[in-house]
Amino acid sequence: MHNRCVRRDCGAKSSLTNHAQMKADAGRIAANPDVAMGPLALALFEVPDELRLRSSDGSGLMLAASTATVGWLRQSIQVDHAGRNFAMRTPRIKSLLGKLVSAAGADEPNIEIVLHDPDHWLISCSDHDLELGDNLAMLGSEAIQFGEAISLGGGSFRLTNLLRGRAGTEGACHSSGERFVLIDRAALEPVSLPRLVPGEPVGASALDGSAQCSLTLKD
Repeated sequence: MHNRCVRRDCGAKSSLTNHAQMKADAGRIAANPDVAMGPLALALFEVPDELRLRSSDGSGLMLAASTATVGWLRQSIQVDHAGRNFAMRTPRIKSLLGKLVSAAGADEPNIEIVLHDPDHWLISCSDHDLELGDNLAMLGSEAIQFGEAISLGGGSFRLTNLLRGRAGTEGACHSSGERFVLIDRAALEPVSLPRLVPGEPVGASALDGSAQCSLTLKD
């Protein structure tokens, strides 16, 4: 018996070569510009006991921070008190921080404030919402609530339907430029002092020296 070799010749090229080659679009790199943070604004303030915003040391000392530009990046801050200093960070989200435009008396029916970030916004609320504690803010050392926020443009607002001296604070006269901070737990950073000395000032400053603030603790 003879072995026969059978040659199989398909005679056709691979089907892969029969298809027209597809041209792929290499695409374009999407622009992702970095946004430089503007000047940092800082504020230290004590919240009343009734608000139950406590630091681990039992105090109500809080740090608020904001910038006038879009975006937010936590920054390192140095805190000084009673001859000691330590590092902490700004809140994880930007605080709704501003200042009083003009002086206000203890019984002022409305006030005008300007926010550090002009893109931030204040909203009005009903009387029922006020009873539930909405729109609570610190103006200096006084806790206030506002029922109506009227935008004046550029981050400025007129606050009316005011409830003054909330949470056990007393209504007070306020000077132009006094700090305004909306109470938002997520946008405030508790300051826990290694040794709390009432009557001694607390200072907070950016490590690059671009911003600083201070507060004298109550006796």
